[in-house]
Formats: sequence, C-alpha cells, structure tokens
Amino acid sequence: MTAMLNVKDLRAYYGQVQALHGLSFSLNEGSLTTLLGANGAGKTTTLRAICNMVRSTGAVEFDGKPIGTRSTENNQRADSENTATWYHTFVEHMPDWFVAIFTGLLAIVTYRLVSSTNKLWDAGERQLKLAADTSQRQLRAYVFLQNLYAVSLANGSGQILAWRIHAVWRNSGRTPTKFMLAGKSVLAVSGELPADFDYPDLGTGPTSKTFIGAGAEIDAGGLVVPMHILTQAKLGQHRLYMWGWTDYSDVFENQRRYRSEFCSEIIIDVPLDRPSGEFPSPFIFNVYGPHNGMDEECFRQPKPHEQRLGAADNK
Repeated sequence: MTAMLNVKDLRAYYGQVQALHGLSFSLNEGSLTTLLGANGAGKTTTLRAICNMVRSTGAVEFDGKPIGTRSTENNQRADSENTATWYHTFVEHMPDWFVAIFTGLLAIVTYRLVSSTNKLWDAGERQLKLAADTSQRQLRAYVFLQNLYAVSLANGSGQILAWRIHAVWRNSGRTPTKFMLAGKSVLAVSGELPADFDYPDLGTGPTSKTFIGAGAEIDAGGLVVPMHILTQAKLGQHRLYMWGWTDYSDVFENQRRYRSEFCSEIIIDVPLDRPSGEFPSPFIFNVYGPHNGMDEECFRQPKPHEQRLGAADNK
C-alpha cells in the first residue's frame, strides 16, 4: 500500500536552534496516527515543518508528490484551483435535463425560503403588536367612580338651605388621562326611572374638562339640591336619582376613547338638618339601573373628544 504521507529525515529550526532532528515516518490512507511526547518535545513543530510553516529540511511527500518546497498558502491555492477546475469541468459537461431539474429544484427551494421568511416576518409583527397591545392594556388609564359624598350649605345663622352632592373619580391605571370630560345630572321623579330612560345630560351640572394623574383621584364638583327637594324625597313624595359619566383618552397614540358611567338612587333615612361632618350621613347612594359600567359595559359609547370639547365650551 502506498503511503499517503511520507516524511524522511525531517529537521526543523527556530533561528539557529534546531528543534527536530531527522524525524521519519509514513502514514497510510485511512490510518490513525498519534504523536506522543512531553511539552516541548516537538509535536507542534512537526506539523509546522510538514506544512512548511517553519524553516525545515528533509523530504515531505503527500500522495507521492513533494510538498516540502511549497508554502501553506501555495498548498491551499493549489487545492482551490483543483476544486475550481473540477467544478467548471462538471458544469460544462452537465446534460440539459440535469440543468433543468437542478434549476427547478433551486426555484422550489428559493420559493420555500422566501415563503418561510415572510411567515417569520408576519409572526414577528404579530408578536410585536400583541406585546404592544398587552403593554398598553397594562399601562393605560382606568377611571371609575370612587365615591359620592354630600356637603351641607347653610346661611349665616347656620340654617341648612341645600346640600351639594359631589362625584369623585379615580384613575387606577399607570398613566394619566388626556382630554378627560365629566358630566353629572340629578332628577326627582315620582317613581322608578322607566326602562327606556336614556340618562340625558340635563344641564344641572356643567360638563367639566379635567385630567387625572396615574393612581390619583379628582373631585369633579358637585350638584346643589335644594332642601325642599330633599325633604320631599325623604317623605317618599318622589325618588331622587343622580347619574354621571366621564370619557377620556390615554397617553398612547391612535387609541379609542374610553368611558365610565354611574347612576345611584339617593336614599335619605336620617334628619337633613345635621351639618355635613356629623355622622351618620343623611344620604345612602344605592347603585341603580344599567347606567353603571366601564368601557364596553357602558350604556353609551364615548364621542370623539373634539365634539365633547365643543359641547363643553358651549355650556
């Protein structure tokens, strides 16, 4: 069997220092050979001398051809030239049917790659949109009615003439509101509100323009209810209802407006001549009717803030 690699009397030098002293060996094709030796024995120098990376003497043959006089770069260039020659010879003598099949397969692979790339882009865009939507839902403003409370209004002698009922809105979200508007109304009727009642803005309280910071609350002002109206409600001569709403935008661009609503029946079960601040309060606010909710649960959906702002300016 002809040796694939044949090394005879290989000597290597680093400057004036001789590192290899007449090394000879041969390797057959398919064989496995190991160089053993302590550090500095010359294992790496042997490989460098074979590849002509250090100054060396002796004979090195690969596949029966001497390579000792060629640099590593020349050996690599020769291998590349042989590969290129083989490739061009193969292409020039390639039959037409093979070219057609190869071209068709290449077109199919290219189409599959483009299709897969587009699907990856689409999936990436969907993931980004989902992440953005999730982030906005977690960070957006969420406004709801925190509570209702009443303040007595008295004359100079301390006689209570009316009560002012206030609505407090709270933003439990992590960002402030924008273009927030709020309205409230109060009405005395002989019985329950009819099923088709549409909770109009009665003008008993102005539509106010305001905003609420993240995690904050705001008193949207109160409605003054005269004492005789409250007295009649306490005596059961009519029933007293208060409702209100707020709609607002958040800080994110191109988002819809949001809305929250409330409606309460005002129950009076203690004397009305007690000033506010004395307990118990004369009022109980019972949640009433469908005009209670947030976002999609609302009785109405919010109008664009430009329309709301115009309505507020006109009141």
